Amino acid sequence: MAGVAQLVERWFVVPVVAGSSPVTRPIEFSPTKVGVNFIRLGRTNVAITEISTVKLFCIDFLRHLWYNTYESADILSAVFLLPWLYAGAFFVITKGVFMQKVSYMGNDETTEFYFSFPYFETSNVVVSKNGTPATGCNIIGNSGGLDADYPFIGGKVVFDIAPTSLDSITIARQLPLTRIADYQPLTQITPTTLNQDLNYLMEVIKDRKGELTDLITKYSEIADKESTEIILARITAIHEEITDIDAKIQALGDISTLRTDITTNTNNIATNTGNITTLDTRTTGMIDYVVASQAPTAENNYTWYRKYKSGWVEQGGMQTGSQEATMGYDADLGTITLPVPMNSSDYYANGVNVNFFLLAKVTKTTTTLKLQFVPYETTRVLTKVYWCVCGKAA
Repeated sequence: MAGVAQLVERWFVVPVVAGSSPVTRPIEFSPTKVGVNFIRLGRTNVAITEISTVKLFCIDFLRHLWYNTYESADILSAVFLLPWLYAGAFFVITKGVFMQKVSYMGNDETTEFYFSFPYFETSNVVVSKNGTPATGCNIIGNSGGLDADYPFIGGKVVFDIAPTSLDSITIARQLPLTRIADYQPLTQITPTTLNQDLNYLMEVIKDRKGELTDLITKYSEIADKESTEIILARITAIHEEITDIDAKIQALGDISTLRTDITTNTNNIATNTGNITTLDTRTTGMIDYVVASQAPTAENNYTWYRKYKSGWVEQGGMQTGSQEATMGYDADLGTITLPVPMNSSDYYANGVNVNFFLLAKVTKTTTTLKLQFVPYETTRVLTKVYWCVCGKAA
């Protein structure tokens, strides 16, 4: 699939392909030179040399018409739809032919992304995806031909896997500040070598000029009146805050005295903490208090407990059910799981009921309790039991 670029950054942009949002920055050329970078036909980029002379004449005529109408415009970029050429084709007409940077947004389909700036070797082309160096792609350059002034004139970047619609692809030229030719005495200097050497230096100068222009543009914004007023207002606000803080510090008086007071209070707190620890040690076994408790609710099956600092625990609850028994036989409502495990099975346990039964047997473990009852007389049904346990918790 082929990539599509639209010029932005101080250029008019008309979207033509859903999901694409390419960005390019042109190298500055003479205002009299206007070039058509590429033509989009359906999903394919068609080189300008493949368009017939008649069609190029139409493009040149439209360009001439645009200049005559907006000759005073500082920014020139237009998209012309020519239905008599190809359905879906469009043209981007801009100042300059070569660009040193072009950016695309992926669309989950496109794997080929074109660029038109000249370069000298593959390492001059830097490809990034989402701001980091791109992997899984190859750079295929257009050879400038034998004895060309530029070894490569544009080319394309081909990805193994198509970038997604969330991926931003940037193709930029990066020329290191170094010599590409070393002329030796008594060695023939060919026009190709000399032209490429000088062209390299010129392109480096152009790139640095573009970077300098960007820097000036970026920081010139803070020099305009509105930005300056905003900055001055912020500086004034900060000054007022500092003045306010200074006044509060002055109101405190002698800071050394305040520091002494704080140190004294800290020492007093430490002394009191020690006294409390000593008191707690001396009252161990004499004063006890609840450290954990639970109130009976429907969610906990109406069980409750109070656990004390010493380890003593009181707990109880309610059992419901239905168990019939005759005189001489026992009944129970099942095994009770204690909410707080006991230290041993040697603890106090008791239970009462509302059905005229007598407690006959108690079976205890450290975690469970079973209460068995016998009726006073005749046959009765055991339906509700209240139980209670006291002792040392585990």
